[in-house]
Amino acid sequence: AFHFFVLVEEFHRAIKKGKHEKVADILKKEPTIIYCSVEGQLPLHTAAAHDQVEAAELLLNAGAPIAAKNFFGLTAVEVAQKVTQKRSHQGIIDLLIPATRILSLIESQESSSILLREISFYTKKNLHGCLTAFLHFAIEKTHPYAVKALLEKGASTILQDSYDRNALQLAQDVYRAVQVREGATKKCSD
Repeated sequence: AFHFFVLVEEFHRAIKKGKHEKVADILKKEPTIIYCSVEGQLPLHTAAAHDQVEAAELLLNAGAPIAAKNFFGLTAVEVAQKVTQKRSHQGIIDLLIPATRILSLIESQESSSILLREISFYTKKNLHGCLTAFLHFAIEKTHPYAVKALLEKGASTILQDSYDRNALQLAQDVYRAVQVREGATKKCSD
């Protein structure tokens, strides 16, 4: 347990200092993308706070949760925006803002060229792990248009979320939950 704690802190230090090779090496060895630092920051939040665009890209490609909030209730975009008020962090904001737009488009069940354009931002940057995070979010929100678009753009059905579920397993869990909810609703209306 102590070794893992040290690894998580080492990971956050590497992100802060822009040691991208070390970040990539640790990501290969351990799925540390969901663990907070002692400061209450998730790795993507640490990258946002220190304008580490390349580290953020590595994290997004590894499936870092874009909508996750840190210990203080802030998303990575909100952290970057707060820091930007003090100093320029435009690079990280340019990377993360489209992600928040995609999440809100999926949340609102948007099915348009706007969604495709936003998704294309990440395919052009070759951040397919990020597409997979969006795919999982679209599955959770039962948004078939977004699921189809993300699969067509190259989102992986093999990469797993923080609960060790791939896209198919997640879809099965969502389907079962919908069935249970509909069954409960039917019983209440009888």
